[in-house]
Formats: sequence, structure tokens, C-alpha cells
Amino acid sequence: MFGKEPKWLHLVEMIEHYKLQGVSKFYFYVREIDLYDTFLLKYYADKKEEVELIEIPPIYFDAVSQQLLAIADCHLRNRLFSNWTIFSDIDERMMMTEEKETLREFLQDSISDKYGAVMFAQRWIFKYDKLPEKFENYQQIMEQLPTRRWQLTTQPGINCTDGKHCWGKLIINNQKVLQMLVHDVGEYENGYIPLILPPDVGYIRHYRDVNMGKWWDRNKGALLKFQPFTNTTYSPHLSSQLLSNVLQVLHEVYKNQPIL
Repeated sequence: MFGKEPKWLHLVEMIEHYKLQGVSKFYFYVREIDLYDTFLLKYYADKKEEVELIEIPPIYFDAVSQQLLAIADCHLRNRLFSNWTIFSDIDERMMMTEEKETLREFLQDSISDKYGAVMFAQRWIFKYDKLPEKFENYQQIMEQLPTRRWQLTTQPGINCTDGKHCWGKLIINNQKVLQMLVHDVGEYENGYIPLILPPDVGYIRHYRDVNMGKWWDRNKGALLKFQPFTNTTYSPHLSSQLLSNVLQVLHEVYKNQPIL
């Protein structure tokens, strides 16, 4: 993690979303983070034992080296803990299109042994404002939670057939992948291949800030290929429970923290 935008709202929503999907452990690799965001992650780490915070050593200066270090470390740690690892940014919400099926259920029940990874297509959801600096009250969260606020969505972004350099993100089987790169598998164990999941089975809701780093200006040509843009919503089956869980955590974390 790095950058100046407040992250606490993305973080709590991401964690609670993936917990509803059956995820039980989170690794966050930190280059820079402010104290307010740290309060939240320390809550998950200390009170719930669901999060581990790993600092990126300062000897790695460029972003790609830092990412590759974090990815390799996460893969190795999780080989001892779980069969599967999700590689996801904090503004992404990976989910099944059949909203009553969780990611965990899908991985346990629907994946052939020949597959070493599952690639999910991205659908970019345009986010036009920065997240709030501090938690104020429940009404603020009901209005500002990304899954509730933003809806304008591209069509799915996978545009390849071999699992390399797609507009997608992966869940990998830890025992079947030898090397993970930033967005692709570098090397599988002998014979394993990726499952490129059709978007009508599962996809990623990526709440992407259009202004940060001039993202829209830099990628407009590519993004216009994923028209028509339509309004879509986060899972109605999960949205109420997600909101309730987020509010409960924020109350516990920040109830005694002054709003400065």
C-alpha cells in the first residue's frame, strides 16, 4: 500500500466483503500508510487475528520490485496456510455473478484439478471523488461506501485466451503455481493451466478513481473499447450485511478516536 488518499473506508469494505466470500486471512504489504488507517488494520490484526501487516524493506525503491517482493512473500506464506490466494487491490471486489454463491464455495465445488489458477475479468466502476478523511457517523458511511455510491460500469475487460496480460486478476492454487508475477502466473507446476472465467460466472467490481494519477486521461482509448457503460449495483443479497458489518467495525475502531 502507498499513496496519500485515505484508505480506511476501502480497507474495511474490502476486508468485510471478502470475509462474506469465505476469506479468513489477509496480508497487507505497506510502503506508506497514515496513522488513521493503521488504527483499522491493527484492530483486525490484534483483536481478530485476521490481518498481518508486512512492511516493504526500504532497500527496494521502484514500485515493480516492491510488488514482486510482496507477491512472492504472500505466496510463500500462504502455501502453509491455505489452498488458494487472491491477489487483489484494495479498491477491487471479486465476486460470483450468482450472488448467493461465495468464492470459497466456487473454488471448493467447481474447479477441475487441471486448473492452477482462476482469472476473473474486471469491470471498472468509475469513482469521481476521494474517500473521506475520517469516520464521522453512520449516515456518512451509507452515502460514501464505494459499493453503495458508485455505479457507472464498463463491460468486462478480459481480452485474451491464454491468461497472460489480460485485464483481469487471479486466484491461484498455492501448490500448483511456482511463480506469481504482478498480474500473471510466471510458471505453473507441470501441466497446470489457468481457468479464464466467463464474466457471467464471476468478475471483479473495480472502484477506480478516474482522477488519481490522471487514470482516465491515460487509459481513455482502452476503456472506450469496453462500452457501453451501464449502471450496475453491488450484490443486493450481500449489501445489507456488508453495510452492517462495516458499521460495526468502524464503531469499534474509531468510537474513541477524536475527529481532527
